[in-house]
Amino acid sequence: MFRRFFLLIVIFSGACSCVSSYQYEEPVYGKMADKISVRTIKILSKRHDMYLVGTGGGFIDHVNLLSLSFDVCRPLALEDARELIIDSVEEFLFQINSNEEIRPYLKNYPFTSADVKVSIFSYSQKHESIYDPYISAVSNVTRRNSNQTELWFRTEAPDQPFGYKTEIREDYEEALRIVKGKTEEK
Repeated sequence: MFRRFFLLIVIFSGACSCVSSYQYEEPVYGKMADKISVRTIKILSKRHDMYLVGTGGGFIDHVNLLSLSFDVCRPLALEDARELIIDSVEEFLFQINSNEEIRPYLKNYPFTSADVKVSIFSYSQKHESIYDPYISAVSNVTRRNSNQTELWFRTEAPDQPFGYKTEIREDYEEALRIVKGKTEEK
């Protein structure tokens, strides 16, 4: 038994040393994308009192996707969540598309809501779960095999510890029109 365990450790450590000797050099457009993400994070964090919880992207041969995730410590009604996600996605797109240096490396120019992903998670001031009717999570999601984007709003319930109580989907362009309409009314 000990011999088998020792042999597995030797084999595993040998396999790891082969993998760890691989040197990865981040492409120049990865660093550009990081700078754009950091600028966007600073703007959105200050504007909406949000806290960054994650970043990401897809960089195979060019910039395919960029993503940001935030926490907010306040309840969000559907209308508030819609305005927050639309403003966040649109600001991210503005920062990407107005950067001339990264343009040659973008899979699509201009980048659209299908090329970015923003997720926002809502908690109480004590960082506890927020329940229906308030939105606990909202994100923009690209439909499979399509460039059409939807907003997904989700609520939770205390009696359902796993999954979501409700999931509401809206077409991104329709939500954008609703938010722009409210802005023009003001």
